[in-house]
Amino acid sequence: MCGLFAGLVATMAIAVAGDGNTDVPKVTAAPTQSQQAAPGAKPAPAPARASDASPGKPEPSTPASSAKSAPQTNTPSRAAAESGPAKYTLRYKFQPGQTLRWEVIHRARVETSIAGVSQTVDTYSKSIKVWRVTAVAPEGHATFENSVEQVEMRQKSSGRMERHYNSQTDKNPPPEFKDVAQSIGVPLWAITLDPRGRILKRQILKAKPRTETQGQITLPLPEEPVPVGHTWSLAFESELAGNGGTIKKVKIQQSFTLESVEAGIATIRVSSQVLTPIRDPAMEALLVQRESSGRIRFDIQAGWVIEEQMDIDKEVVGFAGNASTMHYRTRLTEKYLGPTEGAASGGEATASRPATQNSPAPAKR
Repeated sequence: MCGLFAGLVATMAIAVAGDGNTDVPKVTAAPTQSQQAAPGAKPAPAPARASDASPGKPEPSTPASSAKSAPQTNTPSRAAAESGPAKYTLRYKFQPGQTLRWEVIHRARVETSIAGVSQTVDTYSKSIKVWRVTAVAPEGHATFENSVEQVEMRQKSSGRMERHYNSQTDKNPPPEFKDVAQSIGVPLWAITLDPRGRILKRQILKAKPRTETQGQITLPLPEEPVPVGHTWSLAFESELAGNGGTIKKVKIQQSFTLESVEAGIATIRVSSQVLTPIRDPAMEALLVQRESSGRIRFDIQAGWVIEEQMDIDKEVVGFAGNASTMHYRTRLTEKYLGPTEGAASGGEATASRPATQNSPAPAKR
């Protein structure tokens, strides 16, 4: 078991740094219930273009024309009431010189049983993820350097003493945390993404950074303005190392649903589904880290994620023979720190945001 999950602990604190996948995933939209025409109903109005909606605000309806009409008020007209649900444009927004920081906490418990021998491994990490924006093109393509500013990690296994490492206080990390320690405070990747969160370019800045991830480094956003209840999806391939050095490509689909928009904060539900049939339990055990679900809160006006919670709770039988089971449970939370919390040298983001509410509950699996 230790050999199977040795890489999990060492990479946990810097999981948010990216997985090196340079493929541009395909994002497709699923129709909402309100978009499906009922029998005999009038045709729905044509969808609005992305340029017609202002970020973070519902699309305005076109007022009925009248000669020398009275001054307009904020009272919705009949045309506005009949124009359909409000739509929102979701886009990443950055300025050159910004430094954005998030606190990332990851908890995991892996329980295994092989031929009657049980073992439990508990791991915990708290890190500060940093994006330093180096350039922004006129069309909104932003380039930033991704790094981990600090980390605190703990690991406890059945029958062994707890191991821990704090990058701010420990000069000599334990062997299992050595790779993590070497990645602290140095740029790992230079990443260019477009306003929809699609990664256009990824350059390695540190040789062989230990940067596995449980998902995409950014939240993929829909192309058009969308109403509450709208669902879009992301399909991508993940490579798994099999027996004998073989590589198996697995297709995974993530689905995103805009659940609500309150005070300019969009709450988005996320779920993952493996599309490629997996019949090898050992391969399935390696795949569980990609099967997360949860919720993300996106500040529409500021243009970035302010809070995230993703969960995994999955059991695999037969991953190391017939008499073996593995139960894998994790929770990843992420919270934007703002321009002052956890700040170090460098330019700071200045966009304000509403006070963060309590973390959303995990999505039902």
